[in-house]
Amino acid sequence: MLLIACCGFSIERTFEDVPILRAYPGWQDLSCVRNGRVYVVDGSAYFSRSGPRLVDSLEILAHALHPQDHPLPAGLAPATVVPVGEAATEAKA
Repeated sequence: MLLIACCGFSIERTFEDVPILRAYPGWQDLSCVRNGRVYVVDGSAYFSRSGPRLVDSLEILAHALHPQDHPLPAGLAPATVVPVGEAATEAKA
């Protein structure tokens, strides 16, 4: 699993830079990419904040890792899956 949480970037802004990652040699060879386990989260709102939001960040991460075992608490946005393959270009077109 790969979790992308850019400091200062919303989910929408982070998705703008995903094509840069896709262009790197070996991107398609990563097991997380092949298995559809690449996620984007709001790094600015959660992962880059200290205090209580850090606990929210862990809840989001736990849900992304084990959704069947760790339901997402009410009020938190789940990690957004980064589409792979042809769906990737269609999702952002």
